[in-house]
Amino acid sequence: MLNFIKKIFNRSSTLIEEPSSIDEFLKQLNLKTDKPELYETALTHGSFVKSQIESNERLEFVGDAVLGAAIADILFQYFPGKNEGKMSKMRSKLVSREALNQLGILLEIPKYLKHRIGKNEFRISNNYIGNAFEALIGAIYLDKGYDFTLNFVLEKVINPFTDLNELDNKIKDFKSHVIIWAQKGKRSFEFIVDRYPDGEEDERFRAKLLIDGDLISEGIGRNKKTAQQNAAQKAILELGIVD
Repeated sequence: MLNFIKKIFNRSSTLIEEPSSIDEFLKQLNLKTDKPELYETALTHGSFVKSQIESNERLEFVGDAVLGAAIADILFQYFPGKNEGKMSKMRSKLVSREALNQLGILLEIPKYLKHRIGKNEFRISNNYIGNAFEALIGAIYLDKGYDFTLNFVLEKVINPFTDLNELDNKIKDFKSHVIIWAQKGKRSFEFIVDRYPDGEEDERFRAKLLIDGDLISEGIGRNKKTAQQNAAQKAILELGIVD
């Protein structure tokens, strides 16, 4: 449960409706533009078009990078003195797939999203919504620039829908979390760390996490600790470990 998001939707998907007009969406967000086609594309899932270029995938690519930068900017200003490791974990939570899905729902993206799914399905996958949210950020950036996008993320997303202080309290040591989970379930666990890629100048470390002898996840980092934390974080998502 993402308690740092103020309004929670306990649904893995949302009911399908005919998409409303893009003008209505822009008005709802108080966005004025002479490039409405950017926003049309941002709200067009790949299932709706024949070519990926016409879908929101390219905008999603841009939005992913811009959103990460904006969140980093906001956290840096909001938490003076907070160390890099803690802020990185906070950013990871804010841009996690589950968080993006929920934020997309809160912005009512499903109401405007163009998509197609199987004839026997009656709900939109939340992943479609989270992807469209990132594409929206990409569209705003290309239309208005970084400063405007940063303010949009702060005023339209962070302030109304998240609690950064609650998020700060929720940050955990991923490795310890996995270890506690394994011990409770009487499962064996092992972190195996080696250099990666071996023999190159810019060497990093790779950690492999084994649960009951099975490889669950791998993580890369500039030091052993970071590599293990990254492997543990991936394992938490892979195994569905909850608080």
